[in-house]
Amino acid sequence: MFLLDQADPAAVALHDSECSETVTYAKLAQLVDKLRLQFRASSKQLVFHFGRNDLQSLAWYMAAVDAGQAIALLDDALAPALKAQLVERYQPDWIVYSNPDIQLGDAREYLSAPVAVPNAFALVRQAPVTDDPEIYPDLVVLLSTSGSTGSPKFVRLTQKNVRSNAESIAQALEINEGECAITSLPFYYSYGLSVINSHLLRGAR
Repeated sequence: MFLLDQADPAAVALHDSECSETVTYAKLAQLVDKLRLQFRASSKQLVFHFGRNDLQSLAWYMAAVDAGQAIALLDDALAPALKAQLVERYQPDWIVYSNPDIQLGDAREYLSAPVAVPNAFALVRQAPVTDDPEIYPDLVVLLSTSGSTGSPKFVRLTQKNVRSNAESIAQALEINEGECAITSLPFYYSYGLSVINSHLLRGAR
């Protein structure tokens, strides 16, 4: 499973202060696996993820990567008009969100998040666009570039890019299973994401 292959299943993976829940690596893996099954597709598709620093956001991110999709990590607090602009411009196949102000266009299928926690997310399958270009097969994560969300540009990352970055940071900082990181930076931002990835990779908290 993405980033979780070196962890002790009984060890604590994270504590979500929003819902006062502490989650082991085994429980996180179960949640990711359950969410992964929601992505029903025979080919790689684009997922828009409007998320926060919480358990659900992290699990949806890992589930999309595990399912072989390409996920764009975005701020759940973006203005509704900007969310609508991004959705209209990129026509994602799936949208993961918690904030009901998002304008979903011709979204047609609604699936409730299978985990009952405060501020639960929803997964929406958009109507397919017949002339969609094929997505590069190795693409897994898209991160918006600093200051460019208004005229959206994304950095495209493969799973090898993400894992190599996490490995390099974990090695340079000598991260081990005894470490505990504070996730004060948003995880849709490259620095915040790297903190989470590098610690999960080493079975830290």
